[in-house]
Amino acid sequence: MLDTSPLNSSLLDTMAIRGRDANLPLWRGKMQTSGTCAYDSVVISGNGIGAAVLAARLNRAPEFAGRVVLAAPPVAESRRLINGVTLRARSIDYYAAALGTSREAVLTEVYGPNWTQATTYRQRTSLCQVSDGSYTLRKPATWMTSDNVRADRSPRAPLAYGVRNSRLAGALIALAKRAGVTHVEENITDWAGLRALAQGSRPLIVNAKPKPLADTDTVWDAPAPKEFVLASQITFTDQNRAAKGVLDTHDAFSAFIHRDGGLDMSVLYPFQDPLSPEARYYGIFYRVMKAGAFDKERECDVLTDEIVGVGETLGLVPHDMAETIGRAAVPCLPWRGLQNRQKDTLDLSYIYSGGAPIITGDGMVRSAVAATAAAEALLEGRNPVPDINRALRRYRFLNWGQCRMMTHAPALTAKMIGVQPSWALAAPGWSRDYDMWAGAY
Repeated sequence: MLDTSPLNSSLLDTMAIRGRDANLPLWRGKMQTSGTCAYDSVVISGNGIGAAVLAARLNRAPEFAGRVVLAAPPVAESRRLINGVTLRARSIDYYAAALGTSREAVLTEVYGPNWTQATTYRQRTSLCQVSDGSYTLRKPATWMTSDNVRADRSPRAPLAYGVRNSRLAGALIALAKRAGVTHVEENITDWAGLRALAQGSRPLIVNAKPKPLADTDTVWDAPAPKEFVLASQITFTDQNRAAKGVLDTHDAFSAFIHRDGGLDMSVLYPFQDPLSPEARYYGIFYRVMKAGAFDKERECDVLTDEIVGVGETLGLVPHDMAETIGRAAVPCLPWRGLQNRQKDTLDLSYIYSGGAPIITGDGMVRSAVAATAAAEALLEGRNPVPDINRALRRYRFLNWGQCRMMTHAPALTAKMIGVQPSWALAAPGWSRDYDMWAGAY
């Protein structure tokens, strides 16, 4: 059973959450109802991170306790890297707080008793030059560490972990179910079907999937995507890492390649997965392109070559690529003004996905921030959409800035990275000091 003692819950609701990463209202640390909540139950369509966090948090409140339903098939786990793999340590504060448990309990559920292999304490970076299939790192340098993040942070606090997305989602759903959330293991995609599962008379219906629900009215036509992020990601072993001398144990790396009028970016993080026990790193290369202006297969082939080439330069060897590789072209959503697309439905996944996917490695934390903001707004009787958009402002601003750095000023950015990486990456470095990376303790 999860530890939901008053002392533990109060600690998580204050110290672990109050930070500068999101514009969240101060948590009240109270369990009694305010009498203002418009709903008495909730049905959530989805089995992802945001769905689990929202379900767990609402189930801890008396307004919803015992009347929270997740409707989705069990998480399908495989070795293939689908969706994001970078788990910022800050994310775990939100997961633990929603569940009323500890960071250690969350990490143990995800990885087992020893998660140290997946931990990142320092991030390094360099411009990479490519010539006739040869990859050369121009000037590797350190641009983010876990030292001196804030006075109230313990020394050498982890910055991030590498985890397969389906493993994390499966772990959070399991913890939520153990804490009392009901899981109906069916793929129900229509509003009426979800409403039929409600365990109260005033239910909230939540869509925690990207696609709209069937059988309900559209109230806002979302704009068609103008850009896509193309990406290719694989796992690595690291038997040659020490010999190359660029990465120490628990180091992550970010490489940039300037080509064809754009800037390709990569991240490579320490990684741990029970289904791929020999893997030690994962890596991804990605690129932002205009809709209708790219050949997906060609671009993904180039990105795959780049992640393999940079990995080998760092002493990382591709591991079971046929079974672990993930390739995708994911649409970019607006950075502002996201709304519910359908009547009487909280469009959670669509709203927290605003901006360019993948490029800032913050999807796992943004979904948790959004779910937390939504839960607190609902419990206070407010429309959750403005609170979600407000809570994600800093994340979206940094996401927009990095996207435009890659698309509108690739040559200048590449030159700055080649001369002084910390200047070119000042904004992501600044995000470290606003609690967007390291955990609360």
